[in-house]
Order: sequence, then structure tokens, then C-alpha cells
Amino acid sequence: MSQHYLSSANDLQSMEAITKLMQEGIWSLSDMCTSLFNAHVDPVTDMCSNFQQIKGHIVRADRCLKESERLLKGKLTGLDECMVRLKKEQKHVRQEKQEKSLTIETLHRRKTSAEESLNASNAAVKQAERNQEAAEYELEKSEELKTSGKLVAIAGAVITVVPVVGWLAGPPIFCDGINTIVKAEYAIVNAKNEVKEYMSQVWKHTQNIKDYRSRISKTQNEIERTNQTLSNVQSNIEWLQQRLVAIGEIQHNFRRAVYHVNILSGRVNVLESHTGGCIYWEPVIKIIQEVGNAVITIANNQLLNGQNVPALINTLSENIRGLKALCTTPDHPEYVGYY
Repeated sequence: MSQHYLSSANDLQSMEAITKLMQEGIWSLSDMCTSLFNAHVDPVTDMCSNFQQIKGHIVRADRCLKESERLLKGKLTGLDECMVRLKKEQKHVRQEKQEKSLTIETLHRRKTSAEESLNASNAAVKQAERNQEAAEYELEKSEELKTSGKLVAIAGAVITVVPVVGWLAGPPIFCDGINTIVKAEYAIVNAKNEVKEYMSQVWKHTQNIKDYRSRISKTQNEIERTNQTLSNVQSNIEWLQQRLVAIGEIQHNFRRAVYHVNILSGRVNVLESHTGGCIYWEPVIKIIQEVGNAVITIANNQLLNGQNVPALINTLSENIRGLKALCTTPDHPEYVGYY
């Protein structure tokens, strides 16, 4: 995964949509507070004069909060799916790293074996070179013996023709001269072949070692990249886990806000049929405080902290404090009480 799930354009848009809905909800709650300030019982109808207006603000706030919670639920589903993909990727990368580690261990063993073979071949080359030196020395001698061997061969041939004595001494002398030449030439050829053979082995083992070193280096680089990928995946998983917790808390607070708005809606409904010439606001204000606390908690979350949110929070908080003060002031006892 090249970037965090919530760094995508679609995700930013969805968070902006949630923030916008939340702002509308806060605005509706603030407007509701303003309407409550201006509420009174009509002396003719004995009904709350601006009930429909208050009810409309509550309905809009409820709609915005519920829609925000729905979007958050979809976002959490997307995050869960992303976590599943990350876990699969993490498992795959770990397996890949394990395979590369086994590969590099095998390459190291083969390189060590090739180095041992190279050392043995180098020793064999040195021995073959010594053999070659000895063979070259024998070659020198053989060159001398070659000349003397020819003389001996001639002498042997001459002696051979001498009656009785030549028949006995001539042939052995002739054969010894020929054997000396053949052995010297064979020793030279054999020494050269040995040097050539062992040098070929040295070249072969040297190339093998170079190949193993190259493959080891390449595999080590791959392991480093795999480690980096694994680190990135782990970082994304940790980041995503934090995101899941944070958005889960936001969703919980939205649900709490929706719950209290529903209660508020039920209590305000009493205003529609309220009689007696006065309105007892205490239970209404109390639940408004609960709604306000939940919404303010949501709005203070950095994930939803839009440009206009602080001002809206301040306005809502001031309105709630104003309503609470209105309920407790001795100058307006009609606002104190319970249904």
C-alpha cells in the first residue's frame, strides 16, 4: 500500500461531507436554542407559539446527525476491509522475506563450498606448477639426453653388428636411449596438462564465487526492500488501528447525540399540547445540554475539525449556557420546573 487509506481523495471528500453535516447539525441546534429563547405560550390557543419552528430545527439536527453516523459506519466498513488487505499483504511480505532469507543462506553455503574448492584448486595449481618446473628440468635433461641418446643409439647399432660382443651389448644400449627420450617427452606433456586442468578448475570456482557473491548481494538488496515494505505495512496497520479507534469513538458520540436528540424531540412534543399558561423548560434544557456535550465532543475531534467548527461550537455553548441561566434566574420563575 503506497499511502494511508484515509489519504485518498475520496476519503477526504467523505470526511468533509461528515464535517459539513455535523456543522449543519450544530447550526440547527443553535437555532433551536434561539427559538427556545423566544418561545412562549399563546394566551388564546394555550399552545407554544413557535413549536413548529423548534420542531423543524430538531428534525434537521436529527437528520444531519443520523446521516453523519451512517457515513461513519460506511467509513468504518471501508477501514475494516483495508485492514484485512493490509494483514494479507503483511503475511505475504513476511513469507517472501522468509523465502529470501532461506535463499541467501543456501547461497552462502554454496559460496563457502566454492571457496573451499577454489583453495583446493589453487593448491593443486601450485603443485602442478612445481610438477611443471620439475618437468621442464627433466626437459632440459631430456634435450641433453636426446643428443646423447642418439649417439648411444648409433653406438648400440654399431656394437650390434660386432660378432658375439655386439650381439649382447648393442640392443640394451639402443633401447635405453629410446626410453629416455620417450619418458622425458611424456613428463612434459603430462605436467602441462595438469597445469591446464587445474587452472581450468580455478577459473570455474572463481566464476562460481563471483556468481554467488552477485546473487547474495542482489538477494540482500531484495531483503532490504522487503524489510522496508514490511515496515511500511506495519506502520500502515498501526496507523489504521488508531484511525479505527478514533472514528469508532466519533461514531459512538454521534449515536449518543442522536439518542439524546430523539429524547429531546419527545420532550419538545409536549410543548405542542402544553397548557397552563407557562412552560417548564428544565427537562428540555437538561437534554439539550446532553446533546450539546455529545456534539461538542465530536466537533473537537481533529478528524472533523473544519474551518467554521470552532465558531459554531462557541455559539452553541453560549446558547446552552444562556438557556441554563434563564432557567435558574429568579427573574423568570416561569422557566423553572418540570413537566
